[in-house]
Amino acid sequence: DRRSFSGGDRWALRRQYRAPRSGRNAPDRVPRRPDQPGPTAARAAADPKTEGPRPSSDVAIHRAVLLARPDVGAVVHAHLPASMALTLAGEVPDPASLPETALLLPRLPFVPFGAPGSADLAARIAAAFTDGEVPAGAVLLERHGAVAVGATTDGASGPRRGARTPAILAALSQAVDRIELVEVLCRTWRDALLLRAARSAIGPG
Repeated sequence: DRRSFSGGDRWALRRQYRAPRSGRNAPDRVPRRPDQPGPTAARAAADPKTEGPRPSSDVAIHRAVLLARPDVGAVVHAHLPASMALTLAGEVPDPASLPETALLLPRLPFVPFGAPGSADLAARIAAAFTDGEVPAGAVLLERHGAVAVGATTDGASGPRRGARTPAILAALSQAVDRIELVEVLCRTWRDALLLRAARSAIGPG
């Protein structure tokens, strides 16, 4: 099974997805895959009368990315305050500016704002993950945070119904690591802008 996940910040991401207990692979609100929803949240997305937790309005993003990238085992979306502030101000950070992101996230496509939950936004995000010779590991969204993906550990293509917890966690861990790298890049870029502005205001000497 491939997983998609949405959270508010990196700590919430780690707290809300933990090692399984009592034989459960993941929280019920995590969709299994676009064409075979298993947990209650995924079923609720298709049937408003379904009981159980409601899916995020951004579930269309997760499904579009999973369909576009069969190598992906997990999708993480987070509303990163630093990234939203930067893009609100018209700033798009360059991953080549930091050694970590230059190495691990050499491409960070930028997707202009779209209505949250819309098919148009989901399609443009999925396209950003497939454009280019080297597929992107994360995408920056204007005023909407970022989306990151994690690959399947065994190189298999497409979702696997029998995928076990270690493979799910490995893919999710990679996606969360990439979201954290986006956050580090955005915070550093923001702080650099503030320092430059302060230095300019103070003047020489």
